[in-house]
Amino acid sequence: MLLPILPLLTLLLPRRSQPLFAAVTDAVLPADYDNNPTQLNYGVAVSDVDNDGELEIVVAGYNGPNLVLKYNNVTKRLHNIAVDERSSPYYSLRDRQGNAIGVAACDIDGDGREEIYFLNTNNAFS
Repeated sequence: MLLPILPLLTLLLPRRSQPLFAAVTDAVLPADYDNNPTQLNYGVAVSDVDNDGELEIVVAGYNGPNLVLKYNNVTKRLHNIAVDERSSPYYSLRDRQGNAIGVAACDIDGDGREEIYFLNTNNAFS
């Protein structure tokens, strides 16, 4: 039933001369050791980690640290806030050994805030 009207729809829809998506990874997340290290990454979750109303990207790093990437409006780039400093509130998310193969974010205890769970290949708990 829909097949006869498909040619008409293509006439009505505007034509695009440019691709719908653009490659912005190098501009937003350039390669560097602290924010975008060369490593295997096996999982991604999106959650408001620092409770500021903005979403962060949580990346499960295998054979390298986990990353929590936050967009900085001034530099127009993603920065890792799970830095390797014990004084950082996100230090426990880092996992320097890099045993994570997955990550999930959901409100398990019903308090309105999402918990982050890393699936590890060793006997460590999240």
